[in-house]
Amino acid sequence: MRDRTFVAVLAAFSLTVALLFLASWACIRILSGVRAYVGGEGLYSKAQKNAVYFLALYVQTGNETWYSSFEKSLRVPEGDDAARLELERPHPDWRIVRQGFIAGGNNPDDIDDLIFIFRRLRNTPYVNA
Repeated sequence: MRDRTFVAVLAAFSLTVALLFLASWACIRILSGVRAYVGGEGLYSKAQKNAVYFLALYVQTGNETWYSSFEKSLRVPEGDDAARLELERPHPDWRIVRQGFIAGGNNPDDIDDLIFIFRRLRNTPYVNA
C-alpha cells in the first residue's frame, strides 16, 4: 500500500513538472514571437515613412537614386504582406513565408516564432488587430 502511494505521488509530481516544462516552452516561444512582431512592426512603419520621404524627394529633384530608394523601402511591406497572405492559406508554402519575412527585414532566426504566433494566436484580439 505504501509503495502505491509513493508511485502515485511520484507520478503526480512528474506530470506537474512535465506540464511546467511545456508551459515554460510555450511562454518562451510566445514572448520571442511577440518580440519579433514588435520589431517587425517598427521596420514596417519605418519603411513606409521612408518610402513617402524618398518619393517626395524624387518628385522634387527628379533624381533616380531617390526613386530606387523608394522602391527598396516598399520591399519591406510587400514582403510582410506576401508572408501574411501565404500564412492565411490552409496549406502555406513555407518557402514563400520565409522569403516574405526576410524581405520584410525580419531576422531569419525569428521566422519560426513569427509563424508560431500567427498560426496559433491568429484570432486573439492583440494579434488580429
